[in-house]
Amino acid sequence: MNPVGLFLITLVVIGGWFWYRKQPANQRTMAAFKLCLIILGLALLYLTITGKLHWIGAFFAALLPLLPKGFAWLMRGLGLLRFLRSKGGNTKTKPTQATAMTETQAREILGVSQRASRQEVIDAHRRLMQKVHPDRGGNDWLASQLNSAKELLLARIKE
Repeated sequence: MNPVGLFLITLVVIGGWFWYRKQPANQRTMAAFKLCLIILGLALLYLTITGKLHWIGAFFAALLPLLPKGFAWLMRGLGLLRFLRSKGGNTKTKPTQATAMTETQAREILGVSQRASRQEVIDAHRRLMQKVHPDRGGNDWLASQLNSAKELLLARIKE
């Protein structure tokens, strides 16, 4: 082995050890992981420069740190995460309402007063629907409650 390369590797290992010892106790696990990755990367770089590692091997070795992100991206792209999340239980759904909605309940849902005009009901519905629409992270039950409240109040308001 080249004595200069051996000297550089020794310097990196000793410097890494001192860096590791300076880290707080609660961060040492992550520091050890980072140090191992740095040493592995430098060893691969050294082997590539000296011609002991083929450039294709170096290319794939350089891609190793990107695998977790790439795998997560691939899973999202295929839609498997949505499938797994749906199987884990949906905490956003609410039980269906067995009784008919009253006018008081409809006003409470939309947050309008008894003397609210037709336009106030429409505006309140639009404002709340933007927050709870299923396409924006809400759920079907809340959206249907808002729609029912709006229909009930608009049917009772005379202009």
